[in-house]
Amino acid sequence: MYGKLQLSDLDWKFKTEKNPHQNNRVGFWPRGKALGGSSSINAMIYVRGDRENFDSWERDGCTGWGYQGVLPYFKKSENCEVPGLDPEYHGKGGPLTIRSPECNPYTHHWVQAATKAGWTFNQDYNGASMHGVSIAQSNISDGIRQNTSRVFLGRHRATRKTLTVATGAHVTRVIFQGTTAIGVEFKRGSADLAAVSKGKTEMVHCSREVILSAGAINTPWLLLLSGVGPKRELEAMGVPVVADLPVGKNLQDHLLLFQCFKTKESGPLSPHMDLYAVGQLFRYLLTKGGLLAHGHLQGTAFATTGLRGDGSTAPDLQIHFYPGSLGAEAVEQANFVDDSFFKDLEKHLGPHAICIVPTLLRPKRYWFVVVVVVVLLLILPFFSSVGEIVLKSRNPFEYPAIHSNYLSDPEGVSPCHPRPVSTITPFSFTV
Repeated sequence: MYGKLQLSDLDWKFKTEKNPHQNNRVGFWPRGKALGGSSSINAMIYVRGDRENFDSWERDGCTGWGYQGVLPYFKKSENCEVPGLDPEYHGKGGPLTIRSPECNPYTHHWVQAATKAGWTFNQDYNGASMHGVSIAQSNISDGIRQNTSRVFLGRHRATRKTLTVATGAHVTRVIFQGTTAIGVEFKRGSADLAAVSKGKTEMVHCSREVILSAGAINTPWLLLLSGVGPKRELEAMGVPVVADLPVGKNLQDHLLLFQCFKTKESGPLSPHMDLYAVGQLFRYLLTKGGLLAHGHLQGTAFATTGLRGDGSTAPDLQIHFYPGSLGAEAVEQANFVDDSFFKDLEKHLGPHAICIVPTLLRPKRYWFVVVVVVVLLLILPFFSSVGEIVLKSRNPFEYPAIHSNYLSDPEGVSPCHPRPVSTITPFSFTV
């Protein structure tokens, strides 16, 4: 039911600016507005990232952020309960429990179909390689979401006298002395920004350091408000410049498509309350077990298409699979497109459905979409540019402008026809 958390009071409800390259479409970008941040509203899929992601950061100057540098910390944080995984890549006894879901038959059929079509079954995409089709790993324990607040903060809140947690608080700027951060300014009292904006300004000063961990939107937003960002843009907003840096640039998002299909029989995680779902609900309430004790994104696959042309073997495609029509519900709820068909997608699908969700992983040079048409995968490549976050005003309670820039490179928008790709094999499956 995580979809019910998005667009709720626990979500910042960020939306992108109209994108002229997408017929002025506005994107919905959910971000967690609670302790634990987005780990409190996401789908709980545990994916670390490919080793090439980390190694490229180290090559660019982030010493210590290479894969071998961060792996010990992943292992230290984990309590991995997925059987058969290589201990070289996973840890035991850490605070973050990792499990695999109790999958329903649809998920197993999808994985089997992929392997019959030539895809490699990969037991552990967080291990030696990400490539192949897998059962998802989830940060869920005993039917409960393992968000970062519960896992890393909760056990210390009552025992550490030096720790104070301020909720209902909105940081308005970082306080600088020259170019050294010496504290933060904030207001608090409510999760509602309009109410908080009328509150008293408070300050906290530090003797060592200020750590910003506010996510991919709020962190650059706060830095820009504090005078750290492109000089010309800050001066145009009347913000005193602390440091002229490209804050808010190089914004990259994982573009995805919901592909939803009717099924003849009930999907065990369908939101519709048939008898099977009622039984699962009672099982969860009594035992914290059953299908409702697991996330509905149960199958995943990673592949390198070769379309980027840079010789990289890092995956640039991920495909999610889940039973049920929650994807249709999300499309309708977020109102991605102003079209009656999509608004009524749940009605068109009926009570039983599955969803396959192809997802872009590396949009830096170009992106592509995998469209699932009954039994065929079509590869449609597009070029893309990265986006940016800029201030709309110096008011810390006015959301920044988010420019996704999807499809902004006109040279890459290709006609809708398949292009042969040796590393991607179409496959179909029957239930």
